[in-house]
Amino acid sequence: MRHRRHSYGTHLHEAGVSLRVIQDILGHRSVRTTQIYTHLTSAVRATLTDPLNDLMSGL
Repeated sequence: MRHRRHSYGTHLHEAGVSLRVIQDILGHRSVRTTQIYTHLTSAVRATLTDPLNDLMSGL
């Protein structure tokens, strides 16, 4: 069951659902618990850019 909750929370987060809404859906009292159930997949990590690199790219 735990793996399904991790996947569900992760997919919601990747779809742009706020952590606070995910917290409510999963029934957590603490957002810290919700953070345990949400992860970034390697596919999402690959799309992230370093904000500093973005700032420096035009110089």
